[in-house]
Amino acid sequence: MKNLTMSLLAILFLLVGTGLAQAQISYRVNYELTTQTYRVYMTSSKSFTGTSAQIATAQITLLLPHNTGANQFLVTNVQGKSVQKGTQTSQMFWDASSRADAPSEDPNSDFQSFGFTNTSGIRFDILAGQEIELLSFQNSNPCLGQPVRLINNTEPFAANVPNSTGTTAGNAFYIQGVRGSNVYTANYGNAASCSSQPAQPCPLSVCIKFTIKRLH
Repeated sequence: MKNLTMSLLAILFLLVGTGLAQAQISYRVNYELTTQTYRVYMTSSKSFTGTSAQIATAQITLLLPHNTGANQFLVTNVQGKSVQKGTQTSQMFWDASSRADAPSEDPNSDFQSFGFTNTSGIRFDILAGQEIELLSFQNSNPCLGQPVRLINNTEPFAANVPNSTGTTAGNAFYIQGVRGSNVYTANYGNAASCSSQPAQPCPLSVCIKFTIKRLH
């Protein structure tokens, strides 16, 4: 009986440990006033290096304020993270063609998705607690001061598959170190605003658990 109890406990700890190992990646969006650029970052609660850090695929979905005509938020100048290894330089490529304007789930927002498109993936060290910029972009139309935020996967437009537009929205991050599982779990920080005030860092209450060290 004792051996059976110990075995059950071992299985329980293994299952819990597996769940914790999969709960790794969080996203944040920020606006840089000096360059008029939005930047999306990731932070991991666990380190991945070598082959375990190979990124297979990822998706980032943002809620843009819904406007039309000259006031519509139009994404332009999408730039992915550059990775330098010795004399070799590789870059993350993000496809911004997936967009849904004012869907029935949220008619006040336009949903902009960025899909990671490197066919062979990409690899760079991901250290626990270090913030890494994944991509940046700009708005080709004037700033109206309305916030841009990351979607939560529990929101109807992301949770319903397919949604009202027949697309799969939401955030995702798949990495070699945790095969077959989406290790994106949450967002942190505030919504990003292009207002005249400098963008604020994420709140201390949210970011105190992270050691913020940007990797360039």
